[in-house]
Amino acid sequence: MKSSITAKVPKWEVTPGELIRKGIKAKPSRRGGLVIVKLPPFSPEPGSYVIPREIRGTSARFYIDVEERTDGKKGTVACGLSGKKLPPYYIPNKGQRGRALFSVPSAVITVTGRRRDSKVTIEYHKIRYDGNIVRIESVKLWKGRLENLPKKLCHLQAAAKAAIAKAKYENYGHLLYVARS
Repeated sequence: MKSSITAKVPKWEVTPGELIRKGIKAKPSRRGGLVIVKLPPFSPEPGSYVIPREIRGTSARFYIDVEERTDGKKGTVACGLSGKKLPPYYIPNKGQRGRALFSVPSAVITVTGRRRDSKVTIEYHKIRYDGNIVRIESVKLWKGRLENLPKKLCHLQAAAKAAIAKAKYENYGHLLYVARS
């Protein structure tokens, strides 16, 4: 899973300009009420990120950023914990068709299907806080063929089917598991 963590901070607590001057990647949200801060990686630990000093003590909310994607061999879709489709915050339209980016608070499920044998891997990802470090903690919930999906995960069946289809598409420029707004 390709992922990262962003923070969304009310603009009255911090401005993008002041963060950018200090070398922090930040931009205003589309609606203007928030500043979106891309957290820098914490190099000794993959999947870990540093909370910049400038946003510590603010009312920042943290989000996992994930994507629907394929490479022609494997297809990955993201969904909510209940298995529902998520609305993307960005769909690239030049040279990267078939990708959608999602920003999800707290936790997300990713489902990856393999083209070769139609096996599915279902993973749960959540944000874990450790002082000034946040990390994405991932747990593999299940791996196997769709017809053997455990009943306790049946709410993820549609996402699993979409992941397998995503992996098998010859023209993989289509989004398969995205909530339309």
